[in-house]
Amino acid sequence: MGTLHKAYAVSGAIATVGAALIEGTIVSEVLSPDAINKEILRIGHPGGIIEVGAKINRQDSAYEYTEAFVIRTARRLMEGHVLVPEKYFFKSA
Repeated sequence: MGTLHKAYAVSGAIATVGAALIEGTIVSEVLSPDAINKEILRIGHPGGIIEVGAKINRQDSAYEYTEAFVIRTARRLMEGHVLVPEKYFFKSA
């Protein structure tokens, strides 16, 4: 308690990218000009980077958030050894 988590919530990242793609939002205003037309946006956070894409349709002054996708990578969580007593080994003839 009292400290922020190092990761960025996927739900928060999806909302942030949606806001980045809607003109006039604060997130859109701070978005790099190079990132505006990219399919995937990268959000940096204390635990690394999360990559999120979104599809926003605009009709007149209304926006519809139709799709979001997140790119995640797998990492090794554990490496180790298991000690199994010899009596449990399968012995072939």
